[in-house]
Amino acid sequence: MDDKVFLDNALAAWKRHHDMTYSILNELTDERLYFELPRPGLNMFAKHFEEMAEVQGDYARAFHQHTLKFTEGSVYEGKSTRAELIAGLEAADVAIHEGIAACAPDQAIDIFGVPGTRADVIQTLIHHEIFHHGQFSVFSYEMEFNLPKDWRDFWWIPARF
Repeated sequence: MDDKVFLDNALAAWKRHHDMTYSILNELTDERLYFELPRPGLNMFAKHFEEMAEVQGDYARAFHQHTLKFTEGSVYEGKSTRAELIAGLEAADVAIHEGIAACAPDQAIDIFGVPGTRADVIQTLIHHEIFHHGQFSVFSYEMEFNLPKDWRDFWWIPARF
């Protein structure tokens, strides 16, 4: 059911986008990291990073449990330090790779009611991460700062400020 080429391609694409997650986190000033925007829920960068690490952990557990389920009832406060946010993402990264290694290549994984492969789980994780990147792009315009160079180069976004 699982083809190593598809998994390797999915992991390479995820790494490309995930590296962009780290680049914006590393370039944000503390003022921007914790700035509250007029939006419900995930109204600051810090809350997004907290949610991304937790949800990535849910994806990692899918490799062990053979079903993708999200943690319910989580509240993201945006109070984690930059070091804690990075540590959370790094721990979730390790969990993804450990989960892949623990999951047999031919093991079906239930992804919201549809059987999928390990590569399909990673592709779905990419969609989640890119959703957050879209929010980050909107935040950058609202807060009037340029996205990191790797973002501008990948998405062909001109520097505006």
